[in-house]
Amino acid sequence: MRDEARPPAPHAAVATRFRHFLEACELDRSEFVAGVDGAIDARTLYPILNGTRRPSRAVAVLIERTWGFRADYLLDGIEPVWGTPPAEAHPEVGPMTDFEGELLAFVRRSLDNIHSMRLDLERGLQWERLFARTEGLLETLDAVSGDDGARAAAIGLVFDDCLRAAAVFERFTVAIQRRRALQLTLAYFDRHLAGSAGAGASTQRRAARRQARAALAASEAEVAECRARIEAILALPNPVALMSASAADADEMLAAIVGSAIP
Repeated sequence: MRDEARPPAPHAAVATRFRHFLEACELDRSEFVAGVDGAIDARTLYPILNGTRRPSRAVAVLIERTWGFRADYLLDGIEPVWGTPPAEAHPEVGPMTDFEGELLAFVRRSLDNIHSMRLDLERGLQWERLFARTEGLLETLDAVSGDDGARAAAIGLVFDDCLRAAAVFERFTVAIQRRRALQLTLAYFDRHLAGSAGAGASTQRRAARRQARAALAASEAEVAECRARIEAILALPNPVALMSASAADADEMLAAIVGSAIP
């Protein structure tokens, strides 16, 4: 029996935009349902997300009023993506600089730009936290007293800590970029290959999509592991404190530091 390719869902484009809205606002299904005060329930949301049902205009308008994701874009793809700019919605923030205006215009041009900015923001926030820890460690070196040997030992401990933080941040950056590339690969399958004809092509397409989805799941796990590793590093004690700690406390601190270095 011939394996015919399934036709695309009747509202696949709307479903794609709806999923991007949830991702951009970092909402899961239960949070969305709560955010619209039950105007739509989880059972109704499922067919919207798989493209077999179109959301009502009332729901789309409620989304725009609540999160700023425009109803016309959600339903018909009419840009811009977002509604009232933050500076207009919150005048107490003050006027935007030219650079802030350029950033806002960039984000509003496309959903892919939103994803790119989210990656850059997450990287920047994680780096800011790690760098703040490093600055704190460097400040403690100024308070180290004693001979040159003690100061050299303290410098070595801080340097090792800096290398550990830099290594995990590099791994985190690579992981989130790989995750984004795999997300785009799956979007390509969903948007451009759904209507391809031919049993052989359909079988190959399904196999390739399964491989991409498995790779994405592994990438998601790696991103989560990197986030956990960053949190572990940020929770580590100041390694310079090892030099003045009691034997028992030093053993406990050293165990935590060594544990954070295990890949």
